[in-house]
Amino acid sequence: MMRTLYILALSTALSTAIVQESKAQSTSDLPATDQQTGVDGTEGVADIIVTAQKRNERLIDVPLSVTQIDSDVLVSQNLTTIREFFTRIPGLQYTGGAGQTTLAIRGVSADVGGNPTVGITIDDVPFPVGGQIAPDLDPAILKNVAVLRGPQGTLYGASSLGGLLKFETVTPDPNKFSGRIEAGSEVVLDGGSGYSTRGALNIPVIEDRVGISLSGFYRRAPGYLDYTALQSGPQNAANTNRSYGGRAALFIKPVDGLSINLSFLDQELRGQGGTTIGLNGDFRPLVGSATNNFSRTLPIYSTRVRLYTGRIDADLGFGTLSSITGYTQSRYSLNNDLTFIFAPVLGVIQRVFGLPIAGDRADLTQFSNTNRFSQEVRLASNPGQKLEWLVGAFYNYDKALSNQTLLAINPTTNAVDATVFDTPSPYRFREIAGFADATYNFTDKLSLQGGLRYADNRQRSIQTATGPLALLQGAEDSDVRSSDSSWTWLLSPQYKINANLNLYGRVATGYRPGGPNSGLTPNNLTYEPDRTTNYEIGLKGSVLDRKLVFSASGFWIDWRNIQLLSIDADTQVAFTDNGGRARSRGAEVEVSYNAWKGGVLAANGAYIDAALRDALVGQTIGLAGDRLPLSSRWSGNLSFDQSFVLTPELNANLGTTLSYVGPHFAEFPAEGDPRGYSRGYATLDLRAGIESHGISFSLYARNITDSKGIISVSTSGNPYTGSIVQPRSVGGLISFNF
Repeated sequence: MMRTLYILALSTALSTAIVQESKAQSTSDLPATDQQTGVDGTEGVADIIVTAQKRNERLIDVPLSVTQIDSDVLVSQNLTTIREFFTRIPGLQYTGGAGQTTLAIRGVSADVGGNPTVGITIDDVPFPVGGQIAPDLDPAILKNVAVLRGPQGTLYGASSLGGLLKFETVTPDPNKFSGRIEAGSEVVLDGGSGYSTRGALNIPVIEDRVGISLSGFYRRAPGYLDYTALQSGPQNAANTNRSYGGRAALFIKPVDGLSINLSFLDQELRGQGGTTIGLNGDFRPLVGSATNNFSRTLPIYSTRVRLYTGRIDADLGFGTLSSITGYTQSRYSLNNDLTFIFAPVLGVIQRVFGLPIAGDRADLTQFSNTNRFSQEVRLASNPGQKLEWLVGAFYNYDKALSNQTLLAINPTTNAVDATVFDTPSPYRFREIAGFADATYNFTDKLSLQGGLRYADNRQRSIQTATGPLALLQGAEDSDVRSSDSSWTWLLSPQYKINANLNLYGRVATGYRPGGPNSGLTPNNLTYEPDRTTNYEIGLKGSVLDRKLVFSASGFWIDWRNIQLLSIDADTQVAFTDNGGRARSRGAEVEVSYNAWKGGVLAANGAYIDAALRDALVGQTIGLAGDRLPLSSRWSGNLSFDQSFVLTPELNANLGTTLSYVGPHFAEFPAEGDPRGYSRGYATLDLRAGIESHGISFSLYARNITDSKGIISVSTSGNPYTGSIVQPRSVGGLISFNF
């Protein structure tokens, strides 16, 4: 009943807004051009084209909540990782470090270490869903990044029950030779320095038929965290990393109506140190806002992503047949000192087995290698028909190997005193799915969209657990299999008030597969799927001669049988379990206003009320009404950019961005531990640049007020830890476009 009243209230509010905006317009139907000039000579905002529904559409016409950031914006502000731009996207939450990433959208998250609730695709090829590895693709490789909010189970399948992060790369242009060269440097005040280089080249081989694009980059990120307790001695600004990679793509159009796109992407990240500091019982820094005083060794980590993609599009006259083939290789490794977590476990093992390791250092080495093959074939009708439709089939197969080894290390000699546990785990995942989507246009204004997907999943995990911790747990070698299937669906009516104003509703479902646990948890060998249902109403469009572009949406998400990462209080071994129900409700708004020539004022904000509906039972503690992890009740972003024509051959620009992330809780704790809490924080960025004859120079300053924000908190060890915002940083870029 409450959900019904909530949706009705949102409908009434948005309907009122429609009437008011309609009365305010001087023209009822503005043409949908790329750019339009207002009566005062101010240019309107250009249309944004997205592929959220697996076809090219104006953002205004898509009946779901989408935010898209072009690579030009990421490059000009040197936003090279998700950690650096997540605050620009309403409803997106992030935590991570040392090569790991956990994302949530609209509060749909129950932990920071379990299976992801946000799907990821690169050129419509799904990235492997296991673990906490999300590809931080460099802007040199990208065309844009889009975030689709709400479950996307019908078109994008498993593990998109919270939403989707969609990377789109550049397609070679067979008609124009062009390129870009860039170099930059960045300094963290009271920290270290870094630098970057990027290059991209587009080569037409045969006019209108064959083109090649090449891109590459190298980046060394500055460090800013001081490690004061290292066994080898203190190191300042020690958390540095370097990343490098590139992409090669080939476009072939052998005949009209047929195109072939082939590409290879390779990116690697290698780093040391993390982003966490020690916290006291009030979740404030123990000794300094950028000081790690508990790690005896630096974490060493690496990630690598390779993606081979082949896409064929054939115009059949009545529609387009597309085949998308992908082969992904994802690699991750981490060596980390976790004595502050496992010291009690070493003491227990010494008492039980007589091993002299109670005072040792506990080093955890983990790695995961995943190879995924995926194939999608879909047939889509031509746009503009009375009935527009899309049907397709999807297959993917993952072959993975992960391993965790906990070693007791003598702190004096660095010799290995004992292998506490070792758990190699081969893993297989297979998914077969079919999907269909159709939109019936009753009139040129009123339409109804429906979609349906069926997916069948099979998983297998083999594990050999050895070491005293495995004996203590009573674990045996295991071969665990699981399987499940799911129907997901969507229903979306929309009414186009005019060519540039769209009211829509949306009911959509999402699904995350269940799966096998490890042999270290014999009483919890498998866990079940969880599902979401999203109720949404939205209004998007442009008014005031297309100078004001906006999007507003209200949503209610029901989440059932939620998957939770539980921790055994005695052994600290993690396993996935199922809880009861949760819900998330709220609203998001995005506005961009071309106030005058060259000036753009933009703002976005999100209100999210995400909480448990049932108390958790088991090792993880949570009561009905407790807020879900990472979800700030309020978050937002305000920016202003102004461009100037100084001379006919010299242009300049200035800009600023203010971002706010509200207070939020960490994951639900194990029994006996408190729940972590992060206070709200704000960051202010500044930027300026000049450009002439393709040569541009820009300066930027991030977190200019030197906010001491803590992104996330963990209470699973002693001391508590928190992942911090990068301190005040300044940098510059010089580039040449030709």
